[in-house]
Amino acid sequence: MDTEQPFLSATKLPPKVYFENFNTYSVGFDGVCVDMVEISISLTEEVLPNSLLAFQRAVESIQLFRNAFSSKTTTSSYPTGEDPQLAFARCLLLDNRLPDSWLRLGGRISPEAMLKMWEDWNECLVDNNAPSHSNMECSTVALEALIKEHGEYHNAILYIYWGRTYIITKSGYIGIGPGFAEAGDAICIFDGACTPFVLRKVSGNELVPDELPATGQKDPDRDHERWKIIGECYLHGFMNNEVVDPKWQEKGQRFWLV
Repeated sequence: MDTEQPFLSATKLPPKVYFENFNTYSVGFDGVCVDMVEISISLTEEVLPNSLLAFQRAVESIQLFRNAFSSKTTTSSYPTGEDPQLAFARCLLLDNRLPDSWLRLGGRISPEAMLKMWEDWNECLVDNNAPSHSNMECSTVALEALIKEHGEYHNAILYIYWGRTYIITKSGYIGIGPGFAEAGDAICIFDGACTPFVLRKVSGNELVPDELPATGQKDPDRDHERWKIIGECYLHGFMNNEVVDPKWQEKGQRFWLV
């Protein structure tokens, strides 16, 4: 049985955890903010899971994600230096690192195979869409064709996306984050963490009382910036200890979470 950790965002760095003497409501972690969410794309309406409408809306979200990424990409390469379409195809499958994807796709597959699957799936969608639909809409005929001709791949990418959000950062990175991720959120990697996390700054010292119940003393560290975790995420280009590089370590900071 394969027990290796699929993601290694900062596993080469020892984790560091801190507590404030006067505040039991927060905990600190050392890490680095690698980027900010600029665009988030998720299902915007209430639909029944596994319904035809739900699958259509999910396919349309993928098309929106692709178009937004294409508009954001002004060069011939992704920030990591790889081909943008290859990066996009790998992102949709979380780089095929999870056992569930292996089961659906018949094992581990190469990046080139991921790109071919994406291109074939997208071509099928375009070829079978009714003329009255735009390139961001999915007709019933197109959806049925996707399921019939590319069922394993179709199910794999939709399973990964369900309940999550496609994200594009200010620097042009793409990823898949928690369902409540939104523009303005920070993407941070804590020392020792396997994945990045989406954080949101807490305004007005939210959740941090003026008077601490245990002592009644004022908190001397109330001026610390505080954050709340929205959830973990996949950010293509930051899943293999890239933040160990000195250029990222120079930007390290302490994140106080509430």
